[in-house]
Amino acid sequence: YDITVTDYLKNSYKLARYRGKVLMVVNVASSCGFAKDAYRNMSDLLVKYRRRGLRIMLFPCRQFWNQEFGDIEKVKEFANRYSGEFLLMDMVDVKGAKAHPLFEYLCANLKGWVTNSIKWNFTTFLIGRDGELV
Repeated sequence: YDITVTDYLKNSYKLARYRGKVLMVVNVASSCGFAKDAYRNMSDLLVKYRRRGLRIMLFPCRQFWNQEFGDIEKVKEFANRYSGEFLLMDMVDVKGAKAHPLFEYLCANLKGWVTNSIKWNFTTFLIGRDGELV
């Protein structure tokens, strides 16, 4: 909960804002071949579980073949086709020297993965109500 994130409007805040919620964190890329199905599935999850505390935080990322728009407004427009309830964050790197601290933390604390790095778009992490990685 101590990690600071920045939304697409450049507002920064700590993840503690979501204490008591279930938080799904996803690196997204609107032009990826998986995008339409992934967004549709995430939208379905929100419809089903939002009232029970699910929040889906989208982190646009261009690290995998530049498959995300360079313009955050285009990303927002694309995401809104599926749901206006997504928490759209600012563009980030999810691996490497410039990786966002949230993704560094998530990858470092994975259990059961063969590797601790993100390999492609739409890698998804689930953070429980207690702030622990599920």
